Amino acid sequence: MDELNTKDKLIKSAMKLFWDKGYEGIKVEDITREAGVAKGTFYTYFKTKDEIFISVISKMVEIFVEIIKKITFEENKLKENIQKMVSLIYKISYEHKAMYKMTSLIFKKPHLLSKLFERKLPFKKVNEEIYIKLLESSKNQIRPEIISNKKIFIAVLGRMLDTYMFELFEIGEFRSSGKIKELTEEELEHHIELISNTIYLAIKK
Repeated sequence: MDELNTKDKLIKSAMKLFWDKGYEGIKVEDITREAGVAKGTFYTYFKTKDEIFISVISKMVEIFVEIIKKITFEENKLKENIQKMVSLIYKISYEHKAMYKMTSLIFKKPHLLSKLFERKLPFKKVNEEIYIKLLESSKNQIRPEIISNKKIFIAVLGRMLDTYMFELFEIGEFRSSGKIKELTEEELEHHIELISNTIYLAIKK
C-alpha cells in the first residue's frame, strides 16, 4: 500500500467527516471506515483524532497558500490590483469554506488551537507578502502616510479583509447554527466589487 496515498486518503476522509458531523461526532473508526482502511492503519500516521484534525486544517491552509501566493500585480493599476486580490482571496475562501468551519471549531478547543500554532503555518506570512506586493506595485497611487508605515498598511488591510470575510460568510451566525451562508455567483461578485471599492477609497491618494 502506498504510504503517501494512504495518509492523504485518511486526511481527505477526515475532512469530509469533520465537515459533515463536526469534531465531537467523529471517532477514529469512522475515519478509517470512510477511507476504506483498517483501524490500526490510522495509528501508523496519526497518534490521535486531534492530530489528524490539525492535519486537515494544515492541508487546507497549504492549498489556499499555494494558490494565493502566485498572484501578480500590474504597475500603477491600484484599483484593478485590489479587485484582482480581493476576487482571488474571496473566491478561493468560498470554494474552501470548509476551512472556516474547521477553524471555528478550533476556537472551542484551546488545546487544538495551541497545536495548530505549533505547526507555524505560512498563512499570515504569505498574506503579508501579497499586501506588500500590492503596495509596491501601486505606491504612486497610494497615500504617502500609508506607504511610510508598512506595518499599519498590513494590519489595516488584513483587518478589513477579515472583517468583510466574516460578515460575508456569516461566520458569527455559523458558530451558533453550524451553517455557512451559501452565496450565488452574482452575490459573491457584488460583495467583491463593494469590498474592493471600499479598500480602494481608503488607501488611494
